[in-house]
Amino acid sequence: MSVLIGMREGEALARLLRMMPQRRERRVSTTEGSAFFEAAREPFETIVLHMDLVAGRYPWEWIGPLRTLRPESRIVVLASEEAYDSLWLEAAERLASEAGFDWVPLGAGPEETAAIVLAAADGAGAEEFDARGDGGIVTTVWSASCKDGATTVAANAALTLAREAPALRVGLLDLNLKNPELRIAFRTQDGGRTSAALRPKLQTGALTPGELRESTVPYRKQPNLRVLYGTHRRDTAADVSPEMMETLLTVCRRTFDVTLLDVGSFPDNAATVCGVRGADVRWLVAGNRPSSYLWSWGEWYACYWKLCGLEAADVELVCNRIDPEGVPANSAAAALGMPLAAVVPNVPGGVSVRMAEEGRPLVDAPQADAFAASVYGLASRLHAATGREALPERGAPRRRTGLVSLLSGLF
Repeated sequence: MSVLIGMREGEALARLLRMMPQRRERRVSTTEGSAFFEAAREPFETIVLHMDLVAGRYPWEWIGPLRTLRPESRIVVLASEEAYDSLWLEAAERLASEAGFDWVPLGAGPEETAAIVLAAADGAGAEEFDARGDGGIVTTVWSASCKDGATTVAANAALTLAREAPALRVGLLDLNLKNPELRIAFRTQDGGRTSAALRPKLQTGALTPGELRESTVPYRKQPNLRVLYGTHRRDTAADVSPEMMETLLTVCRRTFDVTLLDVGSFPDNAATVCGVRGADVRWLVAGNRPSSYLWSWGEWYACYWKLCGLEAADVELVCNRIDPEGVPANSAAAALGMPLAAVVPNVPGGVSVRMAEEGRPLVDAPQADAFAASVYGLASRLHAATGREALPERGAPRRRTGLVSLLSGLF
């Protein structure tokens, strides 16, 4: 392992060096910008750059040239408000994401920063990445009927978990083979990496954690959240076999600490069937009207799910877009024989549509406090499901607001 660290002299650098394990590796530290770029002419598997070293340069003057200089390296950038104001910081994040850099967000403490840097370093080589074992969990999210909000729940829960636990590796996979919507929810234009590219490796059982990680796209504002977008070739849904899904779930557990699968509503394809059956946590997203939670799920359960060994008690109900005039959420869960995972309120006034059009997550909407609090509870359940403590209780949700939030959608 070879590591280049560019950071000003001081306690932050000393702490990072102390926290990094003393492995047999080539480690070079530089404390000045020109010395850093001179050192980067040599090959390094991992490069860590604090933005204070490039404070006098425009983002495009160092991001592109650094990637060109070291196209094979895993590069981690530590954000700094002293280097750029909020506008230029947003621009730097966008360009860094496009260049494939890992990003340590503002506010990360020394322990979190060291964990993110080490996680990136561990992912630099497929062999080291494979050594993590099978410790991650898989959560499958699907809806009782179409448009009940499974994608919204999965995307916002994954983002909240990644924000609250920056050292945690979170994967969000769009496995809705007939109606993939994560790309729409995140308003991304990146069409180069989709689940379709993994199919040859899945067919032969040869997919590695490193290859899965490289097939995912880091979310622009949270680099420890990586997203695998779905293919819009709906006609190829039947090409995914149970054996391919078994391989994918195994590799997910070796790649991420928490993987969330957004799958289709109907058990007529291997991604939905095997994703649900093979998950550690199962969330059925439904409204609290009988047409949603009772009829749609009840008919599918009677004719299919119970025949393949799934008990209703193995699934948790996420009662989404709760209608005050509908059936109480506890009653809906009891009618289905499921534990109630969360009650997620509706966000009125077309806020969810407007946020989606701007490419901003719903948890960041000022009018979505109750929604964000419910999603935080779901993220906490996942954090605890990994064997860690539940996330601390808090009053007001932490979000990106104002100009920074708006620019998040633009960049």
